Amino acid sequence: MPQPSTLSGAVYVGRFQPPHAAHVASVLAALEAAPRVLVLLGSANLARSVKNPFTPAEREVMFRAALTDAGADLRRVTFRPLPDRFDADLWAADVRAVAAEIFGPGASVGLVGFEKDASSSYLRWFPGWQRVNVPETPGLNATDIRTALFEGAPLPAGLPRPVSGALGRFAHTPTCARLRREWTAVGQERAALPPAPSCKRNAGCTSWTGGCGSLTGPVPSARACGNCRGGCCRPAKCCRPAKCCRPAKCPSPETPRSTTPRGRW
Repeated sequence: MPQPSTLSGAVYVGRFQPPHAAHVASVLAALEAAPRVLVLLGSANLARSVKNPFTPAEREVMFRAALTDAGADLRRVTFRPLPDRFDADLWAADVRAVAAEIFGPGASVGLVGFEKDASSSYLRWFPGWQRVNVPETPGLNATDIRTALFEGAPLPAGLPRPVSGALGRFAHTPTCARLRREWTAVGQERAALPPAPSCKRNAGCTSWTGGCGSLTGPVPSARACGNCRGGCCRPAKCCRPAKCCRPAKCPSPETPRSTTPRGRW
């Protein structure tokens, strides 16, 4: 981890839907590496949904309360909303612009994160910045928290006390009731779908067999896959020859992808 004197500030990007203990720990670790931390609340331009149930303002209130409860100096933490642009270059430019606004042009900036999986590839989109590695907290996942919230189950461990209280109050709002109906409807539709066909690769990863649809046929070399992520194979592309995916899990080339980091966020 860079020494505090080498950085003007650190940037932490995520959806934080909702913020939990691992997010708080990441900010605390960033405050040890830099004098100031900029928290960017991703997907800020998207409407409420079961995946993004909280507005940027609601996430900031919960995050601030959790950091205060953990003893953080909020004078050193700045929050800003960050919209999805569905274009990595534009999104990265937005991040750099906000960082320059907060820390000053030409400032030495660190990017907070950890190499969890392919969804953390955004850490490599800022080659001019230093990395602020933070330890991953096993077992914490915002998806599990949202699942418990919408299914009326007990909230998982790892929630800061102020966040747990905020979710308890949110659970009794008309907004949450609407999202629970949406959650139930989406679950029913998924349950009614037929199983996705399996897709098998031959030993040399030169062709696909099985219910692969348009994926059947010769597979290009890995060099043709520069714009693929996550080992997902698309028509006419094979991102990682050593892996095979089910077509139902792969976005089509026309499907816009959110640029905000996913995973436990």
